[in-house]
Amino acid sequence: MLSPIATVLLVVLVEWTTSSSSSCDPHLLELCPRCCAMLFSNYDCDIKEVLRLKVNGNGVLGAIWDDAPVAAIVRSGCLLELWDFRNQTGSHRSFGLDGYEIYQFDRYGFESVASSARCTCIK
Repeated sequence: MLSPIATVLLVVLVEWTTSSSSSCDPHLLELCPRCCAMLFSNYDCDIKEVLRLKVNGNGVLGAIWDDAPVAAIVRSGCLLELWDFRNQTGSHRSFGLDGYEIYQFDRYGFESVASSARCTCIK
């Protein structure tokens, strides 16, 4: 049995660790029904700082978004591919089709690295 102080500390710790991604919600994709994925430049998935990738979107992220994405929400049934260089070369990571929808890129060693993208859906 935990002491009351340990219980309070545990509750605060759990709330702190889960609150950082609480605004990253797959339901944000409802704001963009034609989106394959949404890229964010912050871990809170602030809708004010979002790049929307349409279904079968493909290309360079552009000067403002070059090396900026740190998180993404990928629509169920879709695959987001990101590359380190603008011509879809260099380091490469794929997100989606694995049952998850929210991705924090620091967990994959790809934080603030992406320069080009492709997003395709099977549905």
